[in-house]
Amino acid sequence: MKILIVDDEQNIRLFFEEYLKNSHEVDFAKDGRSALEKLIANIYDLIFLDIRMPNVSGIEVLENISSHKSNQDELPYVVMLTAIEDVGTVVRTIKLGAYDYLVKPINISRLELILSQVQKIIEKNEEIKRLRSEIEGKYTFIGESEKSKEVLNLIDIASKSDVNVLIVGESGVGKEVVARAIHTKSNRRNSRFVPIDCGAIPESIIESELFGYEKGSFTGASSSKRGKIELADKGTLFLDEVSNIPMNVQTKLLRVIQTKEFSRIGSTETINVDARIISATNVNLKEMVEIGKFRDDLYYRLNVFPIYVPPLRERKEDIPLLINHFLSTLQLKYNKRVTFSDGAIKKLMNYTFPGNVRELENIILRIFAISHDGDEIGEEILDINEIRDLPYFPKIYKLEELEGIYVDYVIKKCNGNLKKASEMLGISRRTIYNYLKYKNTHPKNTTTF
Repeated sequence: MKILIVDDEQNIRLFFEEYLKNSHEVDFAKDGRSALEKLIANIYDLIFLDIRMPNVSGIEVLENISSHKSNQDELPYVVMLTAIEDVGTVVRTIKLGAYDYLVKPINISRLELILSQVQKIIEKNEEIKRLRSEIEGKYTFIGESEKSKEVLNLIDIASKSDVNVLIVGESGVGKEVVARAIHTKSNRRNSRFVPIDCGAIPESIIESELFGYEKGSFTGASSSKRGKIELADKGTLFLDEVSNIPMNVQTKLLRVIQTKEFSRIGSTETINVDARIISATNVNLKEMVEIGKFRDDLYYRLNVFPIYVPPLRERKEDIPLLINHFLSTLQLKYNKRVTFSDGAIKKLMNYTFPGNVRELENIILRIFAISHDGDEIGEEILDINEIRDLPYFPKIYKLEELEGIYVDYVIKKCNGNLKKASEMLGISRRTIYNYLKYKNTHPKNTTTF
């Protein structure tokens, strides 16, 4: 840790120097004014700050530090030093933002405890920052084309306000990525992002999934359950394929937006909720309003800030960037390097990708799964139709699981001819026989497609 010692007593400064110099980076200030000058030029993790000093007191220095609350992540932890354990003064400094205090002469055990606690907090905060950065990277909209730059600009604008957003685009373009990007950049980023795919849930249970229910409110409700709306309180509710919400549920959703309150199914208790709503659709909601399948008042409430995400075929300049992004993610996860030749990338750029970014990601994942470390995928071996025929991976598998998937795939391509399959795989028939025998006796430990 980088530590600043602020005390007008030389013997105190010498004590800290001797005690900390071998394990931490230590800096010193002999009074409050010098401390303020050092704080302008340096960033410290921890400050030991004497309360009583000439000219500028420790409390004045603490007040100056606390005034920069907008940069909370960069503020140092402050431990006050005092010769007299004055409870009133100590309480005042804690209220001003001090982490703790030490009474002079310094108790070594208590000093060690404080150093250990602050070190653990800093390490935990660093891990949180790392995870947040990883999440933001995972849900960053990737693109450098003009159309993608427009989407990125709208994400930035939307993240600075709290208005409802409607994201429109074909399936697979990355609508949820856009929604998560807005959330992770917004003031709600420390609260939940709660997605619900309205197109994947039967109409009969959408209401209970959104609003939750009380025990006994209907057959099968053996216990109470919080709905997605309640879970999203202080965070963001993402309504994917919002056009699939039934009309009766649309009415209840509209009331939530208008009043910021709702009740669980089977309950008369009113629950207040503060959730931002981001919706997404791959259909023209305005046309659904015109034919009476979507409420016009709900449409206008959801469509406060519209974002259109163009299909991949309209932003082909993004394809090389997306390929590198997907490959980098896989390489870090599996410690295996696979590259694409310029010819292979050009061939992919000439493909229309009806499934958009999701289809490109699946193609990269399938190629990566059957490639070896150091392989370069060339144009001559990149057959889109063949790749699309490869097994689909609905999740990330371990490499040993992928071996089984690929063996099954080759056997299927060879119409069950194990001799031909073994030649294609470059292994003996005995190895295939042993694999099939193991698969039949350990079905839970093998994966097929």
